[in-house]
Amino acid sequence: MSQRNKVLLLFGITVFLFFCTTLTISWIFFTKSITTTEQSQLAAIGERLTNLIADDLEQLDRLTTDWAYWDETWTYLAGTNKEFEASNFSVQALQNLGLAALYCFTIKGTIQYRYTIDGKPAETLEKLGNIEPAELLQEGRKGIVRDGTRYFLAAGRAILHNDGYGRPMGSLWMFWPLNERRLSRYSRLLGLSVRLNKPSETGQDHSFAYHQNKILMNLTLSNMEKTELISFTLEQERRMHQYSTAMFSLFMWTMLIVMLLLTLSLYLLIRKQIFKPLQELTAALAARREQPDKPLIIKGIKHDEIDELIQAFNSVTEQLDAKLKERENLLHEIYHRVYNNLQIMASILQLQAYRSQNEDAVNAALQSRRRILAMAHIQRLLYEQEDITRINLADCLNAIIAGFEPEEAPAIPIRLETDLSTLEERPFYLSLERTIPLALVMSELLSNSYAHAFAGRQNGSILIQIEIAENQGEIIIFVIDDGIGIPEYEKRQEGLGFELIKILTDQIGGTFSIERIESGGTQARIHVPIGI
Repeated sequence: MSQRNKVLLLFGITVFLFFCTTLTISWIFFTKSITTTEQSQLAAIGERLTNLIADDLEQLDRLTTDWAYWDETWTYLAGTNKEFEASNFSVQALQNLGLAALYCFTIKGTIQYRYTIDGKPAETLEKLGNIEPAELLQEGRKGIVRDGTRYFLAAGRAILHNDGYGRPMGSLWMFWPLNERRLSRYSRLLGLSVRLNKPSETGQDHSFAYHQNKILMNLTLSNMEKTELISFTLEQERRMHQYSTAMFSLFMWTMLIVMLLLTLSLYLLIRKQIFKPLQELTAALAARREQPDKPLIIKGIKHDEIDELIQAFNSVTEQLDAKLKERENLLHEIYHRVYNNLQIMASILQLQAYRSQNEDAVNAALQSRRRILAMAHIQRLLYEQEDITRINLADCLNAIIAGFEPEEAPAIPIRLETDLSTLEERPFYLSLERTIPLALVMSELLSNSYAHAFAGRQNGSILIQIEIAENQGEIIIFVIDDGIGIPEYEKRQEGLGFELIKILTDQIGGTFSIERIESGGTQARIHVPIGI
């Protein structure tokens, strides 16, 4: 195997390993980050669910306290208020309070009054009468209780005078149902599905599971007596994972395409800059052995070692004018190749647009193609003219206008006119650093006019006009159309086109403005300083 093939093989293996390593690390980091983020978000929602339950218990406790500290409730348990039960413990009143059950216990723990929503006794709830009222004097009791397969939010208070002091007459317990209706309310507030698990389904707290495109988290809370765990399951769609996976897939395909293009470019560069010059140098040295008096001349080699060797052989024959001519030819060749490469890029984008089914992707590809073609026209002017350090403004504008291609062919005839008469009297030249931004600005303005200025019209015209303002030391380029006029709200938008225009105008030291013409149409102005 030759050294050339060994280098190419090593280069290919290196690029392949680098690409695979990069994608693997990116995928591991992506999945780990997304999973961690989703679990953190779901854990935070679990804390919010805990707070919602705590808020409901606090409200139920305040309601229980109001009734337990009511003097009429105290006299009712004392046996001196016979009408209290009939006037306050009606089914309608208790249902309005959302109660699933209410129990009044005497000081001895016997049931003074019982209400359940289904009219049946609840054994677990009745056992709460065994709690001494004295134990409820300070903060009462509140929490979750279970009776069979039913769960309740419970709050209990000692029945006292309204001042909260004195001898208790018993205890009052109120219960709100922890049913599907309440869980649906929690689900709406939290933006995900919340369900209450069966007693046999209690799992580890904050344990996560994944099912298809959903993430589930188990949340456990203790019951009021701290003797049992109440388990909830929070279920949320993995929207972040879905959207991020799509974006990551696009990123991977983009990386693959970029890597292939980069590999091809590097291969061509290595072949051109290393292998080909070495082959030419070998051939030239072989020819030199046959003709020792003939000077060694090898063009296009830019390596220090080879340059030293060539200078040693050709030090007598090198002349300054030959070097200047070679450098000029090289710059022309560079501009020519840049132009060709830009044309190739534009063609690739056009082919990509034809093959794409996504309207946004097609539009973005065509816009990029138009901008690349605007730069390509400037590169063509550079290698066609002798002076490659500057470009005539009139030639620049004519090249942009002649080669302008909108993203979509207009449905109506649009006339594109120019008035560059002021530049005939006084030619104006631009440096390359200012020509490319100006060409892009003109391309953006023409594209906007073609796309938006003539909606609903049968025809239209666009005029490009030049005005030299000697007093202000600037040239003003007008782009005027006779269309429907730019809306006021659109002038404040920060679209990519306007953003590019602003950035590029600032880059050449100029200013940009756009306004609606009262007679109809839109006028855009680009102020370009003279002599910068």
